[in-house]
Amino acid sequence: MNNENVKVQGKPVGMWQSIAFGVTDLMGGGYGALVSAYLMFFFTTFCNLNPLEAGTIIGLAKIVDSITAIVMGKVSDSFWKTNLGKKYGRRTSSC
Repeated sequence: MNNENVKVQGKPVGMWQSIAFGVTDLMGGGYGALVSAYLMFFFTTFCNLNPLEAGTIIGLAKIVDSITAIVMGKVSDSFWKTNLGKKYGRRTSSC
C-alpha cells in the first residue's frame, strides 16, 4: 500500500487511545487463554484425552476461527453491493 495516497481525516490517534485499544485486546487475549486452559483441563480430566489430542482440538478450532473470520469480514465488507445490502445497509443490527 502506498502511504502517499492515504488521507487522514480527523484527529490523529494519540498514545492514550493506542493504550486503550491495546488494553481491550489484552482482555480478549486473556479471556481466550483462560477458556483454552479450562478446555484443556476439561478434555484431559473428564473426556480422558491425552494432552496432544486436547491441544489438537483447541488448535484446529483456532485455525477454523481465523479462516472464518477472514471470510466473514470479506462478506461483511462487500455486503453493501448486494440487493439486501442496498435495502438494509452495510451492517444491520437487531437493536
